[in-house]
Amino acid sequence: MDSRIKPQANDLEFSRACIEGQVPLAIVFTKADRKFKNDVKKNISAYQDELLKFVKMVPTTFVTSATDQTGKEELLDWMKMMLAENK
Repeated sequence: MDSRIKPQANDLEFSRACIEGQVPLAIVFTKADRKFKNDVKKNISAYQDELLKFVKMVPTTFVTSATDQTGKEELLDWMKMMLAENK
């Protein structure tokens, strides 16, 4: 999800469908560069608030940036853990 923009209906619908279908889901917010920090926090919070309208708990969430490598290691570690658990 692009963290610089407000929650999009299609992203919320996809997340909801995954959750309702019991499909494992993690949310990766991208483009979280430092220069967008205030917008990022506001938009992520808005997305989580929207999700909480139909789920009890927000899925695992990562905040990433290719520019400054924010969240890269955390996301890779989670992916490795998921692969190991599902062998």
